[in-house]
Amino acid sequence: IFLASFILPNLSFVLFDITHEHFFLHILQKSFINGGRQQLFQPSISSFFTVPLQYLTSVFQEVFKAPQFIAVCLSVIFILILFRTLVVFYRKKEITLQTLFAISWIVFILQISFFPASFDAYHSSSLWIGMIYLFVEPLLKRNPLFMLAVGVVFLFLLSNNDINRKPTWSENMPLVRTVSFIAAEDSKVLREPFNVASFTDSDTRATRYRYFLDVAGVVPMDIFNYQNVKHLYIFTPHTFEETVQNPAWELDAFRSGKTTFLGKSDDVSVYRIDR
Repeated sequence: IFLASFILPNLSFVLFDITHEHFFLHILQKSFINGGRQQLFQPSISSFFTVPLQYLTSVFQEVFKAPQFIAVCLSVIFILILFRTLVVFYRKKEITLQTLFAISWIVFILQISFFPASFDAYHSSSLWIGMIYLFVEPLLKRNPLFMLAVGVVFLFLLSNNDINRKPTWSENMPLVRTVSFIAAEDSKVLREPFNVASFTDSDTRATRYRYFLDVAGVVPMDIFNYQNVKHLYIFTPHTFEETVQNPAWELDAFRSGKTTFLGKSDDVSVYRIDR
């Protein structure tokens, strides 16, 4: 039943994997057992001790702007609180709000222990309120008005964190639109079939850029048609020399072509390669 419930919703991926030399299976293999930098699954005994402490420290530093020493102390205290909450649950066999918050954090910590390279401080954002509650719950029993002070402190911490940080290239839609329009204006003058590739993140097929190109009135060839066009627009935060060294197959037919620099917005440059 479990196997069927997994295969049926993902049938298209399973069929693709079977007919395309086990494409997704190879990705899973590299992620779990291949070793090297691409391996995300990195279980070890030491990781169960070091990774949770490192992660919690990063949360207190990046989100709550705590100095490193205080962040480490808070992390140790929080781990002890989780352990104490489990001990209380084991003795009383009673599920409380503290128990649910603690179990949620423990499950999350186990996940980051297995996949330490796949998480950052903001992946635990839905659990931050549980962290605050576990810290202040003993004090609330003494004086319920303490919750008001905690709320003020929590709002102050949120006002000084990085939730409003500058978005990454993949999240920054105004930037994606701007550089897409640079390519679109050149394409309108060129009036010939073209394709696009981006190196601002792992989406080398430039999915988001294709949308804004379409909005601008020019449509690139499909994501499988790179070999039959003479012009390729690339969006990159790197130098052109660094970009063409990327092993992405979208570049294969254009590595030795004529290059034209079209413009730049923030850190992202737009080039056209002709062959």
